[in-house]
Amino acid sequence: NMMDEFNVYGSYEEMISKEGDLDVVDICLPHRYHVEVAIASLKAGFHTMTEKPMARNYFEALKLVEAVKKTKKYYQYNENWFFDIYHYSLKKILTKGALGEVLFISYPAGHGGPENRTWFWEMEASGGGSLIDNGVHAIGGVWYLLGLEEYTPEAVKSLNPIGISIRIPWRMIRGVPKKVKVEDDAHIAVWFDNVNQGGKASSMIEGSWSYVDAPKFMIVGSMGYLTVEKREGNTAEAKIVSGEGEYSIEIPVDWLSGFRGEIENMCHSVIDNQRPFSNESVGAEIQAIMDAAYLSEIWGRRKVTMSEFKDFSEDFMKKHGEKAAKEFLKMKMKHLIKRT
Repeated sequence: NMMDEFNVYGSYEEMISKEGDLDVVDICLPHRYHVEVAIASLKAGFHTMTEKPMARNYFEALKLVEAVKKTKKYYQYNENWFFDIYHYSLKKILTKGALGEVLFISYPAGHGGPENRTWFWEMEASGGGSLIDNGVHAIGGVWYLLGLEEYTPEAVKSLNPIGISIRIPWRMIRGVPKKVKVEDDAHIAVWFDNVNQGGKASSMIEGSWSYVDAPKFMIVGSMGYLTVEKREGNTAEAKIVSGEGEYSIEIPVDWLSGFRGEIENMCHSVIDNQRPFSNESVGAEIQAIMDAAYLSEIWGRRKVTMSEFKDFSEDFMKKHGEKAAKEFLKMKMKHLIKRT
């Protein structure tokens, strides 16, 4: 039958037991399965990559980081924006110094919500709502544009007046009206430290399922600023305004290039025996940024440093042990429902 012809299995356990010598496993499942399947894949001796997000929360991500260390297999965090031609083109503009030192990035990411799939709207299945679905892209995109090695996240804040909240409390999910129990909008600020030069860069990020209403994409540097106007077809126009005047650069747009890039990069990592640049450390840190934002929301939208969040996480794990991941999910959902 077709399942046998194309090696389609009923479970990941069956696949692992029958496929003894896989080069790479790509996990494209609902978030609740990311860590469980990734760890099983690594333990079976397979290099592994996971589509974003790495996990439902930081506590799960740490388990995956530990599994990578123990198995000594390569792990790639698949944020497709790291690999697409659009963001790479923007990265080249910044790297050549067109804006000088980058000081601020505004990056809204959103749409009307994945109402064709039920699991996105369930905290247990997804680990959150629009922040972990769309905001994760913008967080990763900002860090990539600044430089994953040159900058490190320093602090996070949930921003007034919206913060991380449920704005449209009832939705038609697969044709059925349902009460929303995960955030459908998230406005946060993330600050980054320049590791080598000691400077700082700030960012304003929106991850939304209730349409974008944050300021449009913009990069501000010490010599000028950049905005992007999308065009019909496969190009966009990057507009740069600086002391030298105003000019535009045409950049390519190819959504699928990010997914091709993920696969190509991981294959080269395995062939060349080189750790992926988008590895478990990057994925876990992005998870930490998101959970620090949730914590900021729970703590009254005050600024939370990354070191403060990690101290909280350590205490939380001491208190809850193996249940820490589930307890943090409960804490998030309880707060969101209470505020709705």
